[in-house]
Amino acid sequence: MADGKSFWIEPKGAALCFWNEPCLSEPSEAPLIITEGEFDALSFLQAGETHVVSVPNGAAFHKPGKGDIEPSEDGAFRYLWVENRLRPELARFAKIILATDDDPKGSILRDELAIRLGRTRCWYVSYPEHCKDANEVLVEYGVDALRKMIADEKPIVPNRLVMFSDIPSRADKRRYSTGWSTFDRHFMVVPPQLIIVTGRPNHGKSQWTLGVVANLARLSGLKCALLQFEDNPERNRRDLIRYAQTWAAQVRPGVEEDPVAWVDRMFPPSRRASTCWRTWISVSLGCTARSRRQRRDTGAESWSSTPGTKWSISGGGRIPRPPISTASFAS
Repeated sequence: MADGKSFWIEPKGAALCFWNEPCLSEPSEAPLIITEGEFDALSFLQAGETHVVSVPNGAAFHKPGKGDIEPSEDGAFRYLWVENRLRPELARFAKIILATDDDPKGSILRDELAIRLGRTRCWYVSYPEHCKDANEVLVEYGVDALRKMIADEKPIVPNRLVMFSDIPSRADKRRYSTGWSTFDRHFMVVPPQLIIVTGRPNHGKSQWTLGVVANLARLSGLKCALLQFEDNPERNRRDLIRYAQTWAAQVRPGVEEDPVAWVDRMFPPSRRASTCWRTWISVSLGCTARSRRQRRDTGAESWSSTPGTKWSISGGGRIPRPPISTASFAS
C-alpha cells in the first residue's frame, strides 16, 4: 500500500507480461511506447498511438539497481526476457519511448528499462506542469497535449550536441564527497562519470587520484579497482596501507579494522572485466579514449578502451550497467 493505492497479482506467482502485449506482434514502423500503468497506456491509445504497452508491476523500485544484469535472475523484469535474451518482439523496434511517471520511482523504472532495452534506442517524454503521468495529461489538457509530448520526445542518449535541459535527470542523484570540504564546494563525485585528470608530468596526478578513491572508500564505502599502466603497483599498495594506518588511529570516520585487511577489502583484485565496472576505476594514463557500441538485437552494450583492451557482451546473457554517464567531464 502506497499513496492510497494497493497492488497485487492474481493468481499469486503468475507469469508477468505486458498489458496490451498482442500489439508487439503487429507489424508497423511506429515506435513502441511503454508506460507505468494501464490507464496511461489507454490514454496514449486514445491519442491515436498504436503500439502502447504497460509494464505489469508498476514502478517497484525505491532505488536504482546495482551490478550486472543476469536475465535468468532478473525477476522484476522477467517479462522482457526469453531464454536469457531480450524478447524478439521487443528487439525489432528501432525506437522505444519510455513514458513512465514523472516521480522518483518512475525515473528509476525508466532508467532500468533503458539499460535492458538498449539506451541508444530509448527516448523519454516531458510532462506539462502539475502532471506526472499520461492519464493526468489527458484529463487536464486533452489528446492534443499527449500528441505534443510524443512529438517533443528526447533521446536518453543524445546523438548530437544538446542543451543541458535536454539530458534526462538521473534517478539516483547522490553525490559523494572527495574528502576535502573546500574542494567539495567546486566538485563532488556523482556516479556514473568518466573523470579525466590532466596536468603536467610529475605534478601528483596519480597521487591525487589515489587520495580521492581512498577517501571514497573510507567515507562512502565505495570499492575501487586500480588499473595501472605506468605507476608502480607496489607504491600504490604501500601508500594505501599507510593511508589506512593513519586513519585507523583517528576518530570516526576512520578505518575500524586491520589496515592491510581494509585495503584488500576496498581495493580487491578483479578477475572479470565486467566485475571491474561495478566499482570505481582509476586509470593512470596520459590520455584514454573510450567508445561505446550498442547491440540493438540484444539490448546489450559494449565498451572499449584504447589501447588494446575491450569488454563486450554479445548475444544473450549478462548485461553490464553503463560505466559512464551521458555527459563526460574533464578538469
